Amino acid sequence: MKFVEAIDKDIEEYSGILELKDASQARKCVKQIELVYGKRVDGLNGIYRNSIWDGDADWINLLGNAIRSIEFYREEFIIKNAHDQNVGVNRLSSVGDGLGAERDVDELIAKAKDELEGVVSDAEYEEVAAKLDELEKINGLDESLGKKWLQIKPILNWSITKGVDVVCHVLPVIQKVLHAGRRVS
Repeated sequence: MKFVEAIDKDIEEYSGILELKDASQARKCVKQIELVYGKRVDGLNGIYRNSIWDGDADWINLLGNAIRSIEFYREEFIIKNAHDQNVGVNRLSSVGDGLGAERDVDELIAKAKDELEGVVSDAEYEEVAAKLDELEKINGLDESLGKKWLQIKPILNWSITKGVDVVCHVLPVIQKVLHAGRRVS
């Protein structure tokens, strides 16, 4: 399952940093873990912010505890998924997303580019096309949904400043990239 593989990749990356015992790197990892897993994993929401408020935090131990929490979350997900398969439920599937036949992110990006051509200036079109290309690259990454979101968020913020025409074409692509990242293979 891609979701579990993404979690495994994160655990391996964070464990490597834990072995280095570098407090500065551990602090960065704890912050990233909270951003990516904070809402999903009990005990991780607020771990970084609370540690900053506490002052002199033991970042190495915090990183170790955060990794164990992610490992527990991974195991819990696998068990729930196995149970759901036995009873015929898929937690990660969703009811139609309203995009009809445009199931593929590449097709959606091509359609957005076609529709924006002539609607915005040539300079704006090139800028939008570059951002859509970034989204296409992000879609192809084998990373967790949270890590993809961290890369997509600046593009979303940028699109909001560009006006209705741009945001109306970029937002469905963002939604599709994030939705595609939730699927289990």
